[in-house]
Amino acid sequence: MNTFNKKVLEEVESDSKYSGCTFYIETPIVELANCYFDNCSFRSKSIEIERVKQTSFLNCNFSHLRINSMEDCKIVGGAIDFLDLSSSKNLTFETIHNVAITQLNLDNNKLKAIPPQIFSIPSLRFLSLSTNFINEIPQQIERLSRLECLRLSENNIHELPKNLTTLRQMKELRLCMNSLRIFPEEILQLHNLSHLSMWGNPIKKIPQAISNLKNISELCLWKTELEDLPQEIVQLQKLCNLNLSENKMKEIPSAIWSLSGLTTLDLSHNFIDVLPEEISHLRNLFELNLAFNYIGEVPMGMMELSNLAYLDLCGNKIQNSEFLYHYLPNCNIEI
Repeated sequence: MNTFNKKVLEEVESDSKYSGCTFYIETPIVELANCYFDNCSFRSKSIEIERVKQTSFLNCNFSHLRINSMEDCKIVGGAIDFLDLSSSKNLTFETIHNVAITQLNLDNNKLKAIPPQIFSIPSLRFLSLSTNFINEIPQQIERLSRLECLRLSENNIHELPKNLTTLRQMKELRLCMNSLRIFPEEILQLHNLSHLSMWGNPIKKIPQAISNLKNISELCLWKTELEDLPQEIVQLQKLCNLNLSENKMKEIPSAIWSLSGLTTLDLSHNFIDVLPEEISHLRNLFELNLAFNYIGEVPMGMMELSNLAYLDLCGNKIQNSEFLYHYLPNCNIEI
């Protein structure tokens, strides 16, 4: 076995022992086998290893580490800003101990439960577990008190734990394509949320207490079987992006006209037949999607939307669209 001590290196070799070395590696590593790294620093912006086996990293530091296949790989101590193990073959999270990880991606790993070792990483701020088979979030989630982003889309989650409310730092929550049938009350206590995405859950109704989420800037509720929105949504004055596509709305909820900060509004694939003059209130709109509804006439108030860059009216039966091209010359209009 080759031995390297306190060297500055631009490549790694299998069957080697590295101690106190600094690495600057710019290309992906195809295979790393039978290696030992002790107190090494990987200074490259990103390290990608296609296959690693019979290798140990002890007290090593990485900015971004991506491993595609693991076999008898141990990571003990040290720090990793972003550990990407998504779609990783032979994933064994049990061999990762006492590592200060800030961001962790475990998407698409066929996980049936959240690995319990994760709850022993208090440094975590970003955790993604989407596209797995997870059916519950354990109570231990409260241990991740620094968590700012949690992504659990495309799993089998039916409800959220009560103590999710303890995650006061949470800014982004993605629960798309799960089995939630009621809007979880726990979410309403996450007052720092700026992004909430729940599309693909048949929740049918948004509670009035949605007004608690006063820091929300992006709200994605498409394909949730909604027919209306509570009037209290007018209190979400930081809301910029609202997606209500593929729902059961027969008219545009009146509360929307008070959301003057909206820049993106998607109401496509609903059952809307009238576009009111109040659309003119949304003068900050940059993108408006009303495709595949039953709208027959466009109100003259549309000419007030001078910031509009994209307007989709496809799949309707618009009879009076000519004036739009004159008053919105910088807008890409699809009819």
